Amino acid sequence: MRLGMVAVLYHEEMKQKGQENLKYILDKAKSLGMTVVSGGLGGCSIEEARRLLDKTDIELELGWAYNYCSKDQDEHKRRREAFKEFLHNTCKPLNVCMVGTCATVTHRWLKDPPLSEQIDLMAENLRSLALIAQDYGVSIAIENHADYRGHEIAEIIQKIGEPNVGARLDTGNPFWTFEEPVDASKALAPVTITTHIKDLSVDRFAQWKGVPLGQGHVDFDVIIGDILANQSPFPNKLPLILEVEAIKDMDPTVAADESVRYIKETFGHLIK
Repeated sequence: MRLGMVAVLYHEEMKQKGQENLKYILDKAKSLGMTVVSGGLGGCSIEEARRLLDKTDIELELGWAYNYCSKDQDEHKRRREAFKEFLHNTCKPLNVCMVGTCATVTHRWLKDPPLSEQIDLMAENLRSLALIAQDYGVSIAIENHADYRGHEIAEIIQKIGEPNVGARLDTGNPFWTFEEPVDASKALAPVTITTHIKDLSVDRFAQWKGVPLGQGHVDFDVIIGDILANQSPFPNKLPLILEVEAIKDMDPTVAADESVRYIKETFGHLIK
């Protein structure tokens, strides 16, 4: 496995130092022994971002999403063209090979369209993007983004049926669809190609808050140490992208530091 972080993991530290830019993000990741960053360009030009990525030898994951369940075929056509431009003008020059995505306005609780139709529409429209992405050597990772449960994302991926489509397993988001993270991990692990490693503490009546990794209710020993380590399609290369958010009771930078320390101490034997 490889260690990485979301670009905003140290956002509070960057803000306090007046260094909210891609250079600071990449340098921070490098100093922590990370090899992957999930996020945007931080206002950099493509040329500057390429120089910074080459200097730090960090792999960048980007994102792309729109309403895949729209029934407006003209919109889908426009989005496909925009996606191709994104691949050609941004992903190709930056050697980006992983693009994360998720549903935007739709989710499993909608009555119209019903869930089964949402799944079919997402599969149909994401497949058209996957075919375009194949020409650029780019994989698409569908995140369980507090919208669908693990087995539903797995069904979408199965229906797409393209080798460059997999899952971005977010370990905290299952709580928001009333799903146990271990269950989501079991459903998605065989198709998980990247992650967002996040923890939440959950109280009665589904009250939750963000906490440093290892201090909440996500069972990382089972999810990372067992399920992902044994069932991910390429566990040696799988990015563990650390994400710490919604921290209310402590300094977010301290929470980030504690999370990095926890992952290294607990799963250092899995990280290459």
